[in-house]
Formats: sequence, structure tokens, C-alpha cells
Amino acid sequence: MVGRACNKLGIRLGEYCEPKMTSVTSQDTRGPMTRDELKDLACLGFSADLVMQSFCHTAAYPKPIDVTTHDTLPDFVMDRGDVSLRPGDAIIHSWLNRMLLPDTVATGSNSHTRFPIGISFPAGSGLVAFSAATGVIPLDMPESVLYS
Repeated sequence: MVGRACNKLGIRLGEYCEPKMTSVTSQDTRGPMTRDELKDLACLGFSADLVMQSFCHTAAYPKPIDVTTHDTLPDFVMDRGDVSLRPGDAIIHSWLNRMLLPDTVATGSNSHTRFPIGISFPAGSGLVAFSAATGVIPLDMPESVLYS
């Protein structure tokens, strides 16, 4: 899958590559940091096929700062042409499981990186922003990835 996303036959463990990201996800507790990183990158539009912002960690019991984030972050994401869930729209995994294509590569922050039909790599806010903006992720293929 990663090799295909790099237009190669395969990627060896430890090899550097820049696979195309079909999905980039950001969860609400990291969303403001990712927004700041996107501003630093002067990102006016996303290059990844799907960028999705969620609010499943702060929807139930928001603090005042969370309410501000709920009010401002969705428009920031949608103004750049992608998808922002709203507080109460369920968890991001349930949406991704309906929207993802099999055998694709994704990244995201925190636990929002896993999905059952492809491969995903966790990332902090800066790398999530970079991947959303450029559509690729700089990656040294982890040795923990199983292959046959």
C-alpha cells in the first residue's frame, strides 16, 4: 500500500518515502495547534484527498476554550475545501469507516489514525498540517510495520 502511494513497487523497512495521503484527520484537542501550523504554512487549500476535523473529545463537556474552538475551527477547515464534523456528530472513526477507500494511506493525530481497510501513521499537529497542505507525509518506513 505504501509503495503504491509512492509510485513504487514497495518500500523497505527504514526507507525514506513520501506517500500520497488519501486521508488526513485532526481531532479537536489538537485542532487549534494544527490550525496554527496550517497558518504558518500559508495553507489556503488542502492537497490531501480528504481532510477531516472532529470534535468527539470535547463535545460532551466543553470548557469555555472548547466552545470557542467549536465556533471557529469548522469554518477554518471548510474554507480550505474540506470536511469538519460538528460537536455531537459522533466519533471520527465511524465517519472514516464509511468514507475511506481500501488499501489507502492516511495520517492523523492521536488515536484517530487507525482504520481497518488501509494503513495509517500517527502524527503530531505539525505533521498533520504538513500532510493536509501538501498531500504527502515524509516517512521513514517504521520497522514495526508488518509486511509479507
